[in-house]
Amino acid sequence: MKVNLYKNFKVTNHTPVNFIIFTDPLGVYEYNSYVHTNMQIKPYDISRKVLELGKEAMLDEPLLAPTSGSVNKFWTRTLGAYKIAHECRLHGYTVQVIDWVSFHDIETLMRLMDKYVGDNTLALGMSNTFSLKLPWMLNLVPAEMPILPLEGVEDIDALYDNPLETYMGFLPHGQELDDKFVRYVKNINNNVKFVKGGTWTREDNVYRNVDIVNIGWGDVTMPEILKNIEEGTVDSMPIHTKHHYAMDLTSKIDMHQSTMSFLKSDALIPGEQMPLETARGCIFKCKFCSFALVGKEKGSYLKDVENVRRELEENYYEHGITDYWIVEDTFNDDHDKIVALHKLITSLPFDITFSCYLRTDMLYHNRNQDPPQHQLLLEMGLRHVEFGLETTNPESAKDIGKGMNPILQLEYIKELKRDHGWQDVLVGSGFLVGLPSDTKESLNEMGKIFTQADFPIDSPMVRTMKLNRVDGTDDIDKRNNSEFSLNWEKYGYEVYQDKFLHYPKYKNKHGIDFDTFERFIRNLHQRRGRLLMPEIELTAKGAKFPGITDEFFAPGEFKETNREHLHKLVRMQSARILHYQKTLLTQDL
Repeated sequence: MKVNLYKNFKVTNHTPVNFIIFTDPLGVYEYNSYVHTNMQIKPYDISRKVLELGKEAMLDEPLLAPTSGSVNKFWTRTLGAYKIAHECRLHGYTVQVIDWVSFHDIETLMRLMDKYVGDNTLALGMSNTFSLKLPWMLNLVPAEMPILPLEGVEDIDALYDNPLETYMGFLPHGQELDDKFVRYVKNINNNVKFVKGGTWTREDNVYRNVDIVNIGWGDVTMPEILKNIEEGTVDSMPIHTKHHYAMDLTSKIDMHQSTMSFLKSDALIPGEQMPLETARGCIFKCKFCSFALVGKEKGSYLKDVENVRRELEENYYEHGITDYWIVEDTFNDDHDKIVALHKLITSLPFDITFSCYLRTDMLYHNRNQDPPQHQLLLEMGLRHVEFGLETTNPESAKDIGKGMNPILQLEYIKELKRDHGWQDVLVGSGFLVGLPSDTKESLNEMGKIFTQADFPIDSPMVRTMKLNRVDGTDDIDKRNNSEFSLNWEKYGYEVYQDKFLHYPKYKNKHGIDFDTFERFIRNLHQRRGRLLMPEIELTAKGAKFPGITDEFFAPGEFKETNREHLHKLVRMQSARILHYQKTLLTQDL
């Protein structure tokens, strides 16, 4: 099998830009769950054998071909890098986003630098929000995919000696390949600065091959960083430990006036699902949640609906985009917002479909509106919803701060499907175990509820709650941590192993330990007949990429248990990524 088809591509159309942003799609990060919940598989051994034996060996050895594993995802682009690019463009800078960075080998990335780095290039940026943290994981791509991200590694042992050690560098490819890449860029333009940002970035972290870090949102601070680089005033920026940094923890942008435009150079593909932001933050403040802007004031951080209109129309007429993932934490936390967006979307001369995060209790409380909220969402184009039920135990729901009984919420979801037209809406929900009031009895009851024939959640995702124990008064440690993590002793937690995959192991107030919760999840998945969650987004909406591949999935067609469907998904994903690479290497700006 020929892999990394564009690694030797000769760039003839040099189009250097001021700023290059690397990012990864939603779904790549799910590789981490492949490691955390399946340690007995030792997937790093799979990754190593692929390097040692080559991709051809994967096709003949089922152990080396994780086609049906969580690595075979329906990847969706995320908003952050594109929003920062848009804001930088508004300030007069030229920007190129390079997506799917974890799928590009270093040679292909260097060919992209041949095209986009020049004397005018100020910086390269890397978002770590959805990128992989363990370099060897990049090789866990399906067997048939003609991609090997870690091709070219010479010191194989260095990648696998400490497989659970996070690499703190610029690219996620590990030290050897990261160093090679940075040297290559510096040979083109030695003045280029390397900027690290994203959810996991802190000013007290020490990164390899990084000059500047951005903490928090970057749509206001990144244009300021570029200005500092351009004017030679980076030294005026603050330093905490090693790196100069900029910070925005409160989202300084004026959301009401916020806009978003994708350019032709972003290489959007008709048929793709794209992210859409209509607001930021959440009016609720669940005690396990560590997101920023939780507990915001109702009606704040809302985008003007006319700006949303312009974005939807531009995406449709210029890029052929009609499908969206609405990215805010809780789309229906403000009923007035839903009414305004319903008026906008139903007035468009074309239809859209979308997925979003909703709260069941808000749907329930607005069921008697005229028209009810659940009807508005359907008329707007809802096809897939993720609820945050989190538990089936009423006492655990109180722990979190969710007042509505979860059993009543499940009954209401059944009613929506039975009586209110939601039968074709695919429903997912996250669930947590490890909450303070979880008991063996409540876990057994959860198991019974999950295996009932009329359980209304099509795709439940059950995780053990991660407790990021915070001790002391360090403001950086306190930042973006949940109430449970900040005040773990108050809620009856006892830590008995300081670090396990970056988080401590604990017992809750009833003495149930972390390992017991993990075993419960494995047993629950096995009782439901599968270990992996279905690809709900693909099932809900289907997929097609006209002009790239003739293969497609109709809505409702994809079945994760159908082996040919899994292979077809790999072929479609491969066609999309190869088309994207070729477009980036050849396009005019």
